[in-house]
Amino acid sequence: MMRESFVIAVGLACSVAHCSLVGHWEADGNAIDVANGNNGVIVGTVGYSAGKIGQAFQFSGTGHVEVSSAPEFAFGTGDFSVAF
Repeated sequence: MMRESFVIAVGLACSVAHCSLVGHWEADGNAIDVANGNNGVIVGTVGYSAGKIGQAFQFSGTGHVEVSSAPEFAFGTGDFSVAF
């Protein structure tokens, strides 16, 4: 059975306007995607702490950020990267 959603938490050290991003979740007290509007949902307990740039998600093992499937996430078999 294929899941209709997946778990991802991403933050990058660049301006959204200058990157070709599929998603950018800044963890600024929420799971809003500032790149493409693929907002996440906090499931369970997820905290926030100081990150290298701004805030960061803090996972204690009992929660995650869930983002629904979107056409931008159909990476296929080509190269792609994920930064945490």
